[in-house]
Amino acid sequence: MESHSFLDLVIVMPGLNDLMKLVGRSVDESAWGLLSLSRTILSHIFSGVLHRILIIVSPAIGKLSAFNKMVYEGKEEESKKLAECYRTIEEVTKSEFLNSNKYLKVSDINGINPLPDQYEIFGKTVANKVRAINLRI
Repeated sequence: MESHSFLDLVIVMPGLNDLMKLVGRSVDESAWGLLSLSRTILSHIFSGVLHRILIIVSPAIGKLSAFNKMVYEGKEEESKKLAECYRTIEEVTKSEFLNSNKYLKVSDINGINPLPDQYEIFGKTVANKVRAINLRI
């Protein structure tokens, strides 16, 4: 962060790795990790600059492929709670928030990654959000 003190905005979009069976974390634990990261970003230790944060929640798990069932099965409902937990972190840290579930559809091929045509749509959505934030800075 110290070498990036000139940044006006830090965009954070945690993935779903915390929910992997192998990792074994809950959405609450994932939110606590996001809070810790946010506190580091917001810290005045780094050049005394107060950075802004845009928290983007990953899309909830969809219909899983056989392979991804080995990794995420049973976590589908838990993944839907990420938006609510991350919204709480956004409020506590006075950050910005974007729920990708409103803009992205995940693929039925694996249930995790967005459909190919969704990337451009979502990219434009994020760009519009960033422009709106920068108007207020």
